[in-house]
Amino acid sequence: MSETLSDAIERDDLAQARRLLLAGSDPDAMVIEDYTPLGYCATTGRTEFVALLLEFGANPVHRDRQGRSAADYALARGHHGIVMMLTEAQRGTGARAGSSQVTQTDVGLLRSIWGAEIAQQVARHFRADTGTQAPVPRATSIRPPQQQNEFEPAQPSPPPRAPVKEIDLNALVGQKAAKAGIAQVIALARVNAERRTRGLPAHQVTLHAVFSGSPGTGKTTFARYYAQEIRKLGILSKGHLVEVSRQELVAEYAGQTAVKTGKVVESAKGGVLFIDEAYSLKHAKDDAFGQEAIDTMLKMMEDMREDLIVILAGYTDEMREFLHLNPGLKSRVPNHLFFEDFTQAELAAIFDDMCRKSGILVSPDNRQLAIAEIMKRRKGRYFGNAREVRNLFERALAQQSARLSMRDLKALTQEELNTFVTADLTEDPEDYVPAPAGDKPVQDARSPMERLEALHGLAGVKRAIREIADYYSIRRLRGEGAASQDVGLHMVFTGNPGTGKTTVARLLGAIYRELEILPTGHLIEADRSALVGEYLGQTAIKTRERVEAALGGVLFVDEAYALSQDIRGGDSYGQEAINSLVKLMDDQRDSFAVVLAGYPAPMEGFLDTNPGLRSRVSRTLVFEDYTDEELAKIAHDFVAQNGYQLDESAAKKLPSVIAALRATEGRNFGNARSVRGMLEGAYKAQASRLMRAGKPETLDKGELSRLAAEDLGDPSTPGSA
Repeated sequence: MSETLSDAIERDDLAQARRLLLAGSDPDAMVIEDYTPLGYCATTGRTEFVALLLEFGANPVHRDRQGRSAADYALARGHHGIVMMLTEAQRGTGARAGSSQVTQTDVGLLRSIWGAEIAQQVARHFRADTGTQAPVPRATSIRPPQQQNEFEPAQPSPPPRAPVKEIDLNALVGQKAAKAGIAQVIALARVNAERRTRGLPAHQVTLHAVFSGSPGTGKTTFARYYAQEIRKLGILSKGHLVEVSRQELVAEYAGQTAVKTGKVVESAKGGVLFIDEAYSLKHAKDDAFGQEAIDTMLKMMEDMREDLIVILAGYTDEMREFLHLNPGLKSRVPNHLFFEDFTQAELAAIFDDMCRKSGILVSPDNRQLAIAEIMKRRKGRYFGNAREVRNLFERALAQQSARLSMRDLKALTQEELNTFVTADLTEDPEDYVPAPAGDKPVQDARSPMERLEALHGLAGVKRAIREIADYYSIRRLRGEGAASQDVGLHMVFTGNPGTGKTTVARLLGAIYRELEILPTGHLIEADRSALVGEYLGQTAIKTRERVEAALGGVLFVDEAYALSQDIRGGDSYGQEAINSLVKLMDDQRDSFAVVLAGYPAPMEGFLDTNPGLRSRVSRTLVFEDYTDEELAKIAHDFVAQNGYQLDESAAKKLPSVIAALRATEGRNFGNARSVRGMLEGAYKAQASRLMRAGKPETLDKGELSRLAAEDLGDPSTPGSA
């Protein structure tokens, strides 16, 4: 547990550190030799962690082998507030930070605990901050520890480094072939190292390698393991890992690439240089800048062959083509490791491991749901493997936090804080969607079309989708001969925020799945950042990756016009994304649906950015703003969904609050999103009202879930709740 606690501190994960301490982690466990978490946090100025550790009983006066306390290190680095926190903790009055005053009593206490030198320096610091001229008491007969005289705060020793957790290859999930391959390379290096120690001539062994495979298959982790094991053999002087991509190696103008590449390779000397998406270094034969980077790297690989290992990583096919473009590079990198996509069982094991490390509990049914959510994305060669698992896990953490924040956090049990429920693991649409009340939504037995019809408003949208569904239903009944007639799957959704575009796109995918038009019907969301790369040649790859992830389902591109926002100013990257998307919309027109969404006027201009874009879109659905009556119904759904209920007075007041909210926000009114924000304010106002009334623990469940008119705030000033 102590190791896990130190990991949480190193990642600045305060919430995880608290969970571990609640679970029984020792706050005085050794981080490095006899250095404690408190000492490390005091050294690095992590005030919040110091307060947390003191709260859980960390010993503020522990001294290391040199006789130095956490206060010694904090003072040496100028963290005077932390010194005072440690002093207050020793006195038993509670941790204190941010104080601008230090009293004579404080100085006396500082001297008695830490010694005269610390007392003098802390007092001088606070006196300088406040302009106070209060004298510092002279040293009394209490002597500072002997070691204190040997410690010069003006020239502090470097802060202790958190321990680097060693990678255990056998503990990693899957990748049997890659494990065998890297073990063979390391075995060769180990034998060579032994020959060298016995005075025998070492074999001429090249340790550079190519790691090929899909993203999220562990290539970077294996590179770190490689560096770790080679360092143990003494082959590399440092054994550190430097991770780079094209943008760190290739300059924007002639003559600078060699300098830029040279600095990066020099920084990796003595360790491992890991180049991700290495094929992007030269994406065409006439890429002179990329060739300059490769030529510079080849020379330095030769010059530093005794103290540098280069690993080139990327997709298998692209890496094969890249090495054919550069025969000199291919001859210098003889070791090829292939990383397979993880199986469903291996992805499940990765998810289980993430839950275990974070102390998260998941029921068997919800675990299966999580795995199903991950497998929805396993379409095409650009599946993210462990990254998809991490994305789902982190999204679930965010959704769990949002769910719990609407309740009284202090009243939650530890199990509730550490448990994922169904709602955390499913997609959380940003637009309005009704759901069953409570933490554990049941499976909705209605068909996707029935769920669409149940949404409030959106009459025109429902009619258009119903026509499409009817067409495909009849076409299926007509048999194979009718399959050549197609109305097209790609669409444009136009409308203001909060009008249900994301929700309808998700239901559209489910309708396509039910009609057997698309096999999975899952939704993949994207915006400009997900499609446009940071350097030349990367955009087409990123766009293709997103499309591959959406095959079998729906690709929802929100604010699609952002792709063309700078084209007139020479945004070639945005235009490259549009051109790539248009081509894939045609090449894969029967394999997925694209929904381009955004405000009405900008979307019209966007459709003209590529001659073939408008013709690829079968129809445009207009999402009208909700009426106040429709928003009131949506608000009632939201309230029930979050375990609340509006009393009679609140229900009567709700329409006027919505109307005032619309008037106040004007063009920025977000429809269902604005209503959700207003209700979140009401939940907080209700909590404050109940706390002011006193003894909230005596209230029954009905009163705890009741929203009154006063909780909705003043209709003339929406948001006042």
